[in-house]
Amino acid sequence: MGYRYAVIGAGRQGVAAAYDMVKFGEAGKVLLMDRDGDIASRAAQRINDLLGGNTAEGIAVDIDHRRSCCDLLSEVTSLLSAAPYRYNLALTEMAITTGTNMTDLGGHTVTVRDQLALHQKAREAGISIVPDCGMGPGMNISLATYAMSLMDHPREVRIWDGGLPLEPRPPWNYALTFNINGLTNEYSGNAFFLRDGRITEVPCFSDYEVLQFPEPIGRLEAFVTSGGLSTAPWTFQGVLDVMENKTLRFPGHAARFEAYSQLGLFGEEPVLTPSGQDVVPRDVFHALLEQRIGGRMTPDTPEASGSPPVHDEKVVKDFAVMLVKCLGSRLTGPGPSRTTAVEGTGESGNGINGAGDHRNPVGQNGRTRDGAQPDGGRYDGKQSDEERVEAIIALIDRYDEVTGFTAMQRLTGWHASMVSILQAQEKVEAGALPVERAVPGRVIVEEARKRGLSIEERVRPRE
Repeated sequence: MGYRYAVIGAGRQGVAAAYDMVKFGEAGKVLLMDRDGDIASRAAQRINDLLGGNTAEGIAVDIDHRRSCCDLLSEVTSLLSAAPYRYNLALTEMAITTGTNMTDLGGHTVTVRDQLALHQKAREAGISIVPDCGMGPGMNISLATYAMSLMDHPREVRIWDGGLPLEPRPPWNYALTFNINGLTNEYSGNAFFLRDGRITEVPCFSDYEVLQFPEPIGRLEAFVTSGGLSTAPWTFQGVLDVMENKTLRFPGHAARFEAYSQLGLFGEEPVLTPSGQDVVPRDVFHALLEQRIGGRMTPDTPEASGSPPVHDEKVVKDFAVMLVKCLGSRLTGPGPSRTTAVEGTGESGNGINGAGDHRNPVGQNGRTRDGAQPDGGRYDGKQSDEERVEAIIALIDRYDEVTGFTAMQRLTGWHASMVSILQAQEKVEAGALPVERAVPGRVIVEEARKRGLSIEERVRPRE
């Protein structure tokens, strides 16, 4: 029979996620749901053309019609929401009602907190809710927890990530590979990091630096954007001293968009124009900018599958970079074997994940912060020597000529589908859990490598 999946939102990321479910998720059926039934059907046909068969099916669904939506979800094992974040709390409540596992592409930490507050209800329903998956937050956090698992006492985690065009064109040197609202959202407000072990609010566009990557990538600028870590700083407070995330762009991008922000073009409140009209600055900004960096499908740029293009969007050939550096120490002498709390020793102590409090009360090496081991033993810190080490995890992906999927689609849609598949397979503990607690980083790395994603890792001593 196979598992039954549903993806709500048949845009770029939703199509990539549904494709992955059909290919890797032992799927009996994957329902692609969208308000526009034609878009959903075309997306499903594209997947069926790529993989053969008729596992994917497009359906017109209006999320605002709760009853009809619940009727469909009641027959589904796992739901993935690729809809705008404002729908995710309502979809979480529907998933609990229908007994359907759920993950989503997040994008709004306040909404994620509201979803996580439903932990007990989800647990009682026997389902798992894992919000805020995708590239970042999502894959970046999974790679961070994997890096942390490679040592006994991680202390500092720094992440850099971004998606960019393979052939940048001035003056923008950027191409939109996801919804434009997501771009302005991550450039608005403040980020939350861990610094000196404390939750610290850091403004967008600050902490500017330039990094040199191997050719043909070359120099990229890095700067603070909001939301990329979601709940992770709170989860790892008491474990890490530093946790931060920066976005990567070609040089010049940060200064240009910071100026737009200072001008008020990201504002969502109406502004009265000299002609007496009320306009929302962000709406005007989006309408103008999308013409420059978004683009539309033209007759000479067909989709790789041969099917009509979903949303009539132009295919952007891109690459994505994700770099994680973790500083800490590992034991070099005799002592208890290493089992990392980050890798899933949670409240119940079984399964591949942990539940309960979203903070991490268990330190590295499977020990609590006061030196006690979870099995009741003691560790006095004197049985082993410690070596200062640095773990580096690097992921670089590129547009796929075979499927026509962008690197952003692959990393965003596939990370969420990996989680959704694990939920269907009952490998994620019941409850509402942040991604850093729901699935160990090593499991995501294993799943990513199955899909041909190249992840390099290195652990080396440091001064």
